Amino acid sequence: MFVTYLLYLLLGIFFGCITGLIPGIHVNLVCSILLFFNLNHYFAITIISMSITHTFLDTIPSAFLGIPSDVILNALPLHKETLNGNAFKGIYYTLIGSLFTTICSFCLIPISYLLLKHTYDYIKLSFPYVLFIIMIYLFFKNKPLKSKITFIFAFLIGYISLIQLSLKNPLFHLLSGFFALACLDFKKSTIPKQTIEYPQIKYKYIIVSLFSSFGGFLTSIAPGIGSAFAILIISIFKKFKEEDFLVLTGGINTANFYFSLIMFYLFDKSRNGSISAISNFITPNFESFLLFVLLSLLSGIIAFKIGIFFAKKFTLIIPKLNIKIINFVLISIIIFISFCFDGIIGLLILLSSTLVGIYSLKNNVSRKINLVSLIGPTLINLI
Repeated sequence: MFVTYLLYLLLGIFFGCITGLIPGIHVNLVCSILLFFNLNHYFAITIISMSITHTFLDTIPSAFLGIPSDVILNALPLHKETLNGNAFKGIYYTLIGSLFTTICSFCLIPISYLLLKHTYDYIKLSFPYVLFIIMIYLFFKNKPLKSKITFIFAFLIGYISLIQLSLKNPLFHLLSGFFALACLDFKKSTIPKQTIEYPQIKYKYIIVSLFSSFGGFLTSIAPGIGSAFAILIISIFKKFKEEDFLVLTGGINTANFYFSLIMFYLFDKSRNGSISAISNFITPNFESFLLFVLLSLLSGIIAFKIGIFFAKKFTLIIPKLNIKIINFVLISIIIFISFCFDGIIGLLILLSSTLVGIYSLKNNVSRKINLVSLIGPTLINLI
């Protein structure tokens, strides 16, 4: 039985490498393909290990290409490290964040289980008020007129995309525009020579990983709330140095998956595409929950080692390539996928969000304001 579990786990790690390292190929896409073939229940293990591995590796393309991972706010700090010749160091911080958060989240599962079991209904009722306060905070904290303009247009684009229109994948157009296409740099044709340097591991990263676990906890219990929103809430109360911020962002999606397993076991709720796919293979019970948690821990440890391996390889290979050509290919892929999802309407949403994203970058407007495109419609749906 253990050998069977291990084989399906390794298959998931293989899929996670593909989704993590190739922009545009997401975990949800692989889950959809697996469900199409009506496979046996062991593929739930494959989805578990794929999802965990993805959260470790998806920061690697962010570092070299500026394309955001699922944690969209970490793309610029990572790309900045790359432009300074320290891409490996930046990626290593995110890998440390994912690994430490894996361990912290694993240890916090009993407490989280009891907390959710007895307080989930009260927490759920409070979220509209929290979202409203965040909206007010974002509007009034950033005083320049250009910040207000970005706020208004980001909200309108999000409202139209997520509420007014019936699109197959509005989030793809919004996130790809605001946080991907808007960030591509065509002025540089090459990436500076990189150095492979292991930063010192500090005890404070454990504390930062606890914040990551808290962020993952928030995203697992709140409908429609992503990792970037959790980072936004945390950053209101605590400021992080750049290295600490990378550790924080590296771990949030990893923690989200752990706590999503608890939500699945306790309430039979699917908070992400992976959990939704798993629900097609098994019915939640304590034995499967315990198995998945242990396999997630094992997957995280393996993914950490694999992440270091690919970070080194990318560090050596990417500087030799023409970045303008890579960016052109990425743009073509994003436009193609956007059109396949929602046709001309999808492309218009993609273009609109890209223009607002470029406007905010050119005018030094905080990228957090673009999150209003997601927070606003979520608040409206919860009211």
